[in-house]
Amino acid sequence: MSAGPTSPKAATYLVTACVFGYWLVAHGVGEMYPISPLGMFRSAMESSSRVVVRRADGTLDEAFDYVDWRCEGDVDTSSSAHPECDDPGYSAQATRVEDHIVSHRGEGEDPVVLVRLGFYAREGDTPIEVRECVLAQCRARRER
Repeated sequence: MSAGPTSPKAATYLVTACVFGYWLVAHGVGEMYPISPLGMFRSAMESSSRVVVRRADGTLDEAFDYVDWRCEGDVDTSSSAHPECDDPGYSAQATRVEDHIVSHRGEGEDPVVLVRLGFYAREGDTPIEVRECVLAQCRARRER
């Protein structure tokens, strides 16, 4: 019995050929949309960060749980604005927090501290190191 076009064996060959073809074209063309060798996955990240709120009692919360933000000065979570903080790289989440604060300004009364938690992985079986950096002193109201 021969393998027809709808047999599982033919489908496996077709999928394998497509994946291999994509790989060949991607590495030949390079970083050109819509073909890409997906270089972002070539190496593991060694650091990451998240911007959160520390309440007066020390509890950490998501910044998105707060409204009516009132901060001392402009809120800027970038590394250039905070050279005292280690640079864990760009964080889309930090940019979203900035946008949230700007769009939810008000007269919040609860004292909160906007902090960046940096997570740093080292080689081997060493535990992940967590570093905290203060970004802004604010007042806000917890909504959630």
